Amino acid sequence: MPEDSEIVFHLMAKGGKLRKKGGKQADESRKYHLIQATKWLFASRVGKSGGAQRETKRRVEKSGRLEKKAARCNDCLPGGFGYFQKSLFLWKNFQAMNTAADIPKKPVNTTTAPAKGRKIPAYLVRETIDGIPFYYLGYRQVLNKTKTIEEIMSDSGLQFFLKDYLSDLLKAGLDKKKYRIGAGELGFHPDYRNNMGLDVVVFDRKVLTPDKITTKFVTVPAKFVLEVDVNVELPDRNSDLFQEYVVRKVRRLFTFGTEKVVWVFTKSKTVISATSDAPWQFYEWDKDIELLDGVVMNIGAYIKAEGFNPDINAGR
Repeated sequence: MPEDSEIVFHLMAKGGKLRKKGGKQADESRKYHLIQATKWLFASRVGKSGGAQRETKRRVEKSGRLEKKAARCNDCLPGGFGYFQKSLFLWKNFQAMNTAADIPKKPVNTTTAPAKGRKIPAYLVRETIDGIPFYYLGYRQVLNKTKTIEEIMSDSGLQFFLKDYLSDLLKAGLDKKKYRIGAGELGFHPDYRNNMGLDVVVFDRKVLTPDKITTKFVTVPAKFVLEVDVNVELPDRNSDLFQEYVVRKVRRLFTFGTEKVVWVFTKSKTVISATSDAPWQFYEWDKDIELLDGVVMNIGAYIKAEGFNPDINAGR
């Protein structure tokens, strides 16, 4: 919406040009443009403040009543200045109607959600699965400048040490001549619609050969994947992240060739063990759970041995 001074300048310039026409044509033209300008003011103000179409229509109808007032303004000076006076008269009436009583104010948004329709920068995308972008948990706070990108990208203390414990278990129990084992946020890029981050992975050395380890994301599937928590979110706060993210990611990993996925949820102290050819298994995390080739984990026992708070609940 232009400033008031810009509107007045536009209307005065219009009136100055029409003044040169003279006679009846000038009067009719001034009246026509005056009406159109007034309607434009109503429509643009209401439209850009988010008013519904019916609200815009109602206000344009009000401008029609003002049109009659303008027609009765016969004592205005001729030419540009008279046009300006009429325009100013209508503008004041418009401002009088455009009050808090006439247009209800929107309630103040006290949440940290970004404005509707705001474009989310690509650097806030943590993973893409089936072409769907999943954003870092807490990306809204970054957009609203209440957190930095570094704050939402880092693991909690519990998440970090769980990954360390689980990768150590696998390295100690598996044949390193047969497998490549690693922990961290490994990038997996099987095709153009999928970019995933994997926490703890076990690769068959026959699949992940030395020539496939480059400065880019890995493009071949891991034999075994272990995930800790769900550190993503979607713009729709009502999204079911278990279905949209966890189930989708596990199934897509199976599609690309992964044989087993184990997922640890620190909030509920629950573990899911999933294979492509059998029903998924759900466990409490203080049970013995086989990972791969006879390697067993027990997170409850690990937390107790490390002296961590047994009631720790560090999931975000």
